[in-house]
Amino acid sequence: KNKKNENVLKVYVSDFSQWTFDNSGILTDTVHITASHQYTQDPRVYLSTIRAIHSDESDGPWTLAASKGVYRPHTREVWLQGGVKIESLREGNNWLETPRLKVLKKENRAFNDANVKLSVANSITTGRGLTIDLNSKVAQILGNVETIYAE
Repeated sequence: KNKKNENVLKVYVSDFSQWTFDNSGILTDTVHITASHQYTQDPRVYLSTIRAIHSDESDGPWTLAASKGVYRPHTREVWLQGGVKIESLREGNNWLETPRLKVLKKENRAFNDANVKLSVANSITTGRGLTIDLNSKVAQILGNVETIYAE
């Protein structure tokens, strides 16, 4: 058997946290990943239990959670899977849920073709397909959009 072509575990990291600070030393981002691993013949990094917290003075803090993901370092893409939830921490019950989300860091955008559920103020909007401009923080649900308003 040719051992040179075998795909074996190259890196394994457990309980990883990263903190990012702005120029004045104020904490802006926290990312926690329960485990990540990479194989010798595969450039992708596989992630499990991802939780990110972003503090934004203009919009307030928000969190992103996913049960797993795949990071492609060369293209700076993150594919989040297993139930993605983005939630505002300042504005009460505002959140977005979808089963998967692809984040393109070079283009500062995210998208999917999956079901989406958005809860804001007194309404819940559902639909299929999503695009998010990460610069403007504007999300657009692409199709089958239905909104239910609470009384």
